[in-house]
Amino acid sequence: MHELGRHIIHASEVFAVAIVTLTTMLESYEQFFKTGAASGLLDPKETRLISLVPSTIMFNKNFLSCLELRSKAFDQRLHNEINLVSSDL
Repeated sequence: MHELGRHIIHASEVFAVAIVTLTTMLESYEQFFKTGAASGLLDPKETRLISLVPSTIMFNKNFLSCLELRSKAFDQRLHNEINLVSSDL
């Protein structure tokens, strides 16, 4: 059970780092367009496609947030099981 707990903790850490990365990507994307830096770089045909980027990033960030919450809940349930088994000894 302790080995499983170690993997759960690792998964939670990976999800947390991925969420921070996506948050940073979204902030950079917004800053890039807010400053107008992209105005000379974008083909008008690409504007519609590029406008989908923030919603795609947010979808993935929310998905990873849900996975992180599930891994934390699983970690708590596992600790409860370990405590139950330990108390019966």
